[in-house]
Amino acid sequence: MTTLHIEITVSDYEAWKAGFDRFADFRRLGGVRHHRVLRQRDDAGRVVIDLDFDTAEDAERFHDDVRTRVWSSPDNIQGLIGPPRAVVLETVEAD
Repeated sequence: MTTLHIEITVSDYEAWKAGFDRFADFRRLGGVRHHRVLRQRDDAGRVVIDLDFDTAEDAERFHDDVRTRVWSSPDNIQGLIGPPRAVVLETVEAD
């Protein structure tokens, strides 16, 4: 399992989440098997998104698509404070 781990800061979580939900088909068609949205306990504007893929190649491809097709559009990143930080992680061990 490979995870695309994304960290963002948002000015309005509810507005951002509505936008995130609109991209459900984009994620599904991009090979996302599961996703998790986590919020920092003491700062609700700090959000982590973990997107799980079958392969590292799928995760890298999706990361490229997100950068070029989603994050490049000002309409899609409204409410973000600063640029998203993303990294592809491979599972080494799980319980």
